[in-house]
Amino acid sequence: MTEFSLKERVSKPIKPLTIHPVVGDRIYLRRLLVTDVAEDYLAWLRDDEVVSHLELRFAHHTLESLRHYVIGGMAARDKLLLAFFLRVMIGTSEIYRSIGSTGIIMGPMWGF
Repeated sequence: MTEFSLKERVSKPIKPLTIHPVVGDRIYLRRLLVTDVAEDYLAWLRDDEVVSHLELRFAHHTLESLRHYVIGGMAARDKLLLAFFLRVMIGTSEIYRSIGSTGIIMGPMWGF
């Protein structure tokens, strides 16, 4: 196994994360888009029960800050923002390549 210096690892180009939509009988998963940012998504982030175990519970969000977050996530090479749908969006996920971390938000009204 070849050892690389930190400088070599950092300067090595990172391929952007991609995902093809995953479609099931009742649910589908795809990349989160700026067009998904809406009042219901913002309401989830302001719901103490929904965000009780997430770091974002400490931040105050607006539609504008949420749009900036999604735009940043779309451009990032080390994370992937996903959206879960039934007929409407029911949740989101953030997956980081470098640290193997993920967070999931499921809105309180799933429509089952």
